[in-house]
Amino acid sequence: MSDEHIYHRFIDGEGPCIVLIHGMACDHTDWRLQEAHFTAQGRQMLLMDLRGHGQSLHIRDNLDMPTMAADVVVLLHHYDVQSAIVAGHSMGCRVATETALQAPDIIEKVVLVDGSRFAEGDPDEAVAAARAVIEKRGFGNHIKANFASMFLDDGPTELSQPIMDRTAAWPDEVGEQVMLAMIRWDAGDFGCRYSDLKTPVSVLQSTHMADGKRSVVVESTHVGWHDQIAAAGVSADIQSVYECGHFTMLEAAEQTNNALAA
Repeated sequence: MSDEHIYHRFIDGEGPCIVLIHGMACDHTDWRLQEAHFTAQGRQMLLMDLRGHGQSLHIRDNLDMPTMAADVVVLLHHYDVQSAIVAGHSMGCRVATETALQAPDIIEKVVLVDGSRFAEGDPDEAVAAARAVIEKRGFGNHIKANFASMFLDDGPTELSQPIMDRTAAWPDEVGEQVMLAMIRWDAGDFGCRYSDLKTPVSVLQSTHMADGKRSVVVESTHVGWHDQIAAAGVSADIQSVYECGHFTMLEAAEQTNNALAA
């Protein structure tokens, strides 16, 4: 494969292949507990750093959800993967959904880990509004504030500090492209893409957005985007994950592993 392809790790083993897609400003190491767990079980796995992220940071064009998914599909075909379960975390939920739509003959299940929807309505207007906020605050400050609310503890911890440091090191010009592409997908593509999705879907939800703030899920929590995927025709198996921040696969590894194994 050429240098233009994204950084990835393919671990051969028994199928179906478990494909793990990270979130915005993140990389494949967020799935390290799943990699260790399923490698020990002899499972086939595919992990990657999406374009514009991690060791694929050198690829800085076409930083949109469908193109990121197309990169994943190229890898699936390269390794002749016949069947797969694809999981996405946060922004990666969009990429996982697009992957299932682009490779419906391969993907047999989609697992959405702490997903969300950040924009509705006219996509151009949604992008313009998001860009105005970024320009006012500065991208670095904007994403730092977003990530700071993703953890149960307010101060730096062994979990949060490396993630915050990684986020701070992400180039603003790359991050803004990715964030606005996600906003555009949420506003313009969310409904139609989930309407097209016929693959079984499981959802793990540990946090949610309410009044512009991220909060942990409790028993009484109503998560609006679950209603929206249901309205699009997706009948998802939804599991709440309690006392957990946004990085569900690291903070609730066993429940995440069970969802991937099912």
